Amino acid sequence: MIKRSIPHHQIIIQNNNLETTAIKIARQNDQPITIVSAYRPPRKPITALDLTKIFRNQGYVLVAGDLNAKHRSWSPQTQQNAAGSIVRKFCDTTGYTLNTPSEPTYFHGTTRNTTIDIAISKGMTVIDSTSIPELSSDHNPILFEVSLDNYTSPALSNWSKFQEILTNALPGNPNINNTNDIENAINTFNTTFHNALSNCSTFKVINKPLNAIPSFVRDKIKIKNRLRKEWQDSRYPPYKTQLNKLQKEIKKDLNNFKNNKWNKILTEATPDDDSLYKIVKSITNRKPFHIPPLVGPMGLHYSTEDKVNLFADSLESSFQENPEPYDDEFIDHVEEKVENYLNRNSRRHTASLTSPQEIMEIILNLSNKKAPGKDGIKNIALKALPLNAITFITKLINRSLQYNYFPQEWKHALITVIPKSGKDCKFVDNYRPISLRMILSKNFFILTNNY
Repeated sequence: MIKRSIPHHQIIIQNNNLETTAIKIARQNDQPITIVSAYRPPRKPITALDLTKIFRNQGYVLVAGDLNAKHRSWSPQTQQNAAGSIVRKFCDTTGYTLNTPSEPTYFHGTTRNTTIDIAISKGMTVIDSTSIPELSSDHNPILFEVSLDNYTSPALSNWSKFQEILTNALPGNPNINNTNDIENAINTFNTTFHNALSNCSTFKVINKPLNAIPSFVRDKIKIKNRLRKEWQDSRYPPYKTQLNKLQKEIKKDLNNFKNNKWNKILTEATPDDDSLYKIVKSITNRKPFHIPPLVGPMGLHYSTEDKVNLFADSLESSFQENPEPYDDEFIDHVEEKVENYLNRNSRRHTASLTSPQEIMEIILNLSNKKAPGKDGIKNIALKALPLNAITFITKLINRSLQYNYFPQEWKHALITVIPKSGKDCKFVDNYRPISLRMILSKNFFILTNNY
């Protein structure tokens, strides 16, 4: 249902596997919004092409409905199916936002309750989603709250120009004859990549959506506003007393809501989906990221430099060799075994070389939402690399494999610390480090682990 006062018209989306009802809402001086209600019968297959047909040639799109798709990233207690894996991979590949309620949406008497009603958005943000237990059906109605104020189109506005610059500036077959050439090639690639990116990028300020406030707190705010008006009109002292008491309650409720939400996010964060990335991104993009005074050997430390040194010392002490007991005889035995193995297999311990096709397949399977490392190279930009850049990376990795050499540049990582749930933030040990490695370094690990 849609209000008559909203200008809109129905559109037809041809799709054999999905049952869809779609409308396009017209907006004055802005792009239209496409709203799609979708349903996939359980026995019908679903492919990435089915989903692509819905989003193709559309700016702002919201697809919501029962896709009978199950995946552990949004329903941890359920057994994921093929449809859920396809939807998850489609969103990771395209960068579209997938949102689901934290509560189950489908209830079954003999199996576990699960979440199969989801929303996929492009060009807009789903601020909140709620499963509402109001009907007698085995499916709950779902409320999705959507914001259009923080539309995040790719920062790069001209991919063809980006590819043209890299094609002309980067050699497809670099001259690499030793380990020093490997380090120089990495620096050349990073410099050329960022020059091309900066010459083709546009930037704009993006406002973040407001946090959703629980309904019982909104009700208290309405009562508070009414009391304030009555106090201003009458100056009746009991009204002022009630107003002050209610303001304290609201402040306490908002703080509890914020803390509970943060604790829940930290508890559920995993590297398997984009939840951990969102936490790191929200912290690294916050200007400044405020860390309270930290307790050190000399008392409280307030300056940024002192805080960084405390974190560095804490991490260094955490990642040390195991203390006593220390078995020298066992260490010598292990080193002897390793040395004998390497001597016997000196001609065969090098991993098989890779190809441009394999490198491209790995890059295309990368998630657009993964945070970049020290080099600042994002996955969405890697997917737009021209052929000569792919062959450049291929030779760089092959030379590293041939020389059994892991580049020094790829050993660096950005470390972000986030506070542990329910811990006192004044102590360094109550922060958890997150390491962000460079994407090309991860690709090198993927290749070596495959062999």
